[in-house]
Amino acid sequence: EVGNQTVSITSCCFNFTAFGEHSMIRRRYHLSWDLFQPLVVEASSWSWAAAGRMTVIFAKAKPAHWPRLMSGPTATPKNLGIWHDMQDKWTSDLEKFAPLTSTAGAKKGKAAGKSAAAMPDTKKATAKSRKAKAVEKEREEKEEEEEGDALDREVELVADCPKASYSGTTVAELCGKVWPKVVEDPRVKDRRWLVELYSSQGDGDAESMKRLMPVWRRLADTFPAMVPGGRVGSLDCGLEGELCRKLGV
Repeated sequence: EVGNQTVSITSCCFNFTAFGEHSMIRRRYHLSWDLFQPLVVEASSWSWAAAGRMTVIFAKAKPAHWPRLMSGPTATPKNLGIWHDMQDKWTSDLEKFAPLTSTAGAKKGKAAGKSAAAMPDTKKATAKSRKAKAVEKEREEKEEEEEGDALDREVELVADCPKASYSGTTVAELCGKVWPKVVEDPRVKDRRWLVELYSSQGDGDAESMKRLMPVWRRLADTFPAMVPGGRVGSLDCGLEGELCRKLGV
């Protein structure tokens, strides 16, 4: 389930950004598509569907059989498939149109003189632009994949720590064996920790600790949205005395 969504449908593009929680970590979900041909913005729409899905309707500016959704073949996401039931439903309509072979459509034989001379340079510029977009898209996808792997690894490491006062909350309960990898040298990009050091043992101010706990739980839910890469954790110095002494506590 996601929220704080931003959806933009323009004549050329579709952009979607939203935030959701996975494995008690707040994540950003993003789509940015350059479409094969122009759209009618006013007739295009989107809506939420069941089971965490969304439905998007693109109204084409001109009736045509698009060979693909994206402007370039290399821009198509790896996990983008065809809804075959809908394709079968509209087969008779699609057969009325020959599949387009380029985003330029079927503009053949017009303005031959001056246009023909400029066409090679235009094609080169278009190909160069598409290649640059494809390279940038591949770089972004690689960064997102690496970030996802880093988040998953962080979740696995934190899960190895003993559960104490904040079990079952979004507060990450940290311990000495994962502290170097998770806090001191995190793999997660721009990770910023806000860590509470406390002791579940001894004769400290237990009442103050009890009053702080609900505040710290709420902070764990809001801090990631306030600070990019932010996460809230806790360290029980009653269990991790050696590490707390190294930290000067």
